[in-house]
Amino acid sequence: MTLLTEAKKGLNDDIKNAARSEGISSDKLRRLIAGGRSIIPKNATHDIAAIGIGEALRTKVNANIGTSIDYIDKNEELAKARIALSYGADTVMDLSTGGDLDSIRRQILREIKAPIGTVPIYQAAMRREAVVSMTTHDHPRGGQFEIPRSIEEEQENYGGRQQRRRFHHCLDGS
Repeated sequence: MTLLTEAKKGLNDDIKNAARSEGISSDKLRRLIAGGRSIIPKNATHDIAAIGIGEALRTKVNANIGTSIDYIDKNEELAKARIALSYGADTVMDLSTGGDLDSIRRQILREIKAPIGTVPIYQAAMRREAVVSMTTHDHPRGGQFEIPRSIEEEQENYGGRQQRRRFHHCLDGS
């Protein structure tokens, strides 16, 4: 069950904890989530504190980390994430494009206790030569990029599907 579905039915511990952290009522945060105006980016398999992002909530700081095809040092990226969190970052976005992305993400999830975001298109592009190698001819739906199902499944292992749905819901209200 997604947080959106849960919020439409009532309160849960994540909503209560995030509301307490934000200094707003649990019911207000529940209504914001149910209405697609706020989210709690929390993967059920990643043991982290629930934080809210969106309307009526404090501004969050995101730290971008990531390896590149030219420089792959996941320990350095982990150190960057830890430093950013120690200085007040709320979330971490892994923008890695080089190395074993699955291994990198697993280690980040094990060691970083904050919401983690990823970019599935980067992994899809790595299966080509580069992002710039991708053309509309790679995509049978008239230029609409479809993330290959195998990559969607890999991202779901990290909780990405629910977060992506929550985020898109927050943006477009669908």
